[in-house]
Amino acid sequence: MTDIDAHAMWLLKNVDWYFVACEETRVYLGALGIPSETIFVTGIPIDPIFGVEKPRMETRLRLGLDPDKTTILVSVGGFGVGPVESLVQTLHEIRHPVQMVVICVVTPGWRPG
Repeated sequence: MTDIDAHAMWLLKNVDWYFVACEETRVYLGALGIPSETIFVTGIPIDPIFGVEKPRMETRLRLGLDPDKTTILVSVGGFGVGPVESLVQTLHEIRHPVQMVVICVVTPGWRPG
């Protein structure tokens, strides 16, 4: 599981092992009846490249960002679930100059409508 929380859609029959991000998730799965000997706390797999420090100013310029503005990263997950409308409304209420980087996942075949 590559999130902190365990989603119901990931709980399947005939699974040999569950690898979870934290102890709390292990306890939760155990409470759902998953045998504790099949649950391993291994953390979230992250590519080591994300641990390499990069020069802030140079990186922002390379990405086309204003190095002097506050940057907000918006990511709501692959299914777009959650209070997305509330999040957008709150972002519209910000009264000082900011820039946003929004991660969007578009499902193949999806059309706005």
